Formats: sequence, C-alpha cells, structure tokens
Amino acid sequence: NSKMIRPVCLECHGLDFSLNALADEALIQSNFQGQPAQINDSVSMARALQQAHEKKKANKQP
Repeated sequence: NSKMIRPVCLECHGLDFSLNALADEALIQSNFQGQPAQINDSVSMARALQQAHEKKKANKQP
C-alpha cells in the first residue's frame, strides 16, 4: 500500500492524511471507506526536527 501514496493518495489528499490512512489497517480492509482512526506522528516529528535544525542554523549565523 505504500506504493499508492504518490500516484493515488497525494493527488487529492495531504501527506498527513495519506500516511494516517495507509497506517490504519481497518481503513485499508474497508477499502478506505471513512476517515483514518490512527494518527501517524512521522510528519509532525519531521517538522519539529526541521524547525530545530533551522533554529540552530539561524543561531550560528553572525
């Protein structure tokens, strides 16, 4: 199902929603009828890491 994310899911949905849907086994079994019940923290963790990196980089500049 991870091969679906670019050619299928991201055509209409955002990355957060798509990852949540693909991580929800019950939603997959129902052929994606409904909303994801699970929340995948991957995107929020990546955003937090990016922000920390940018802040650290900004603090190093004179």
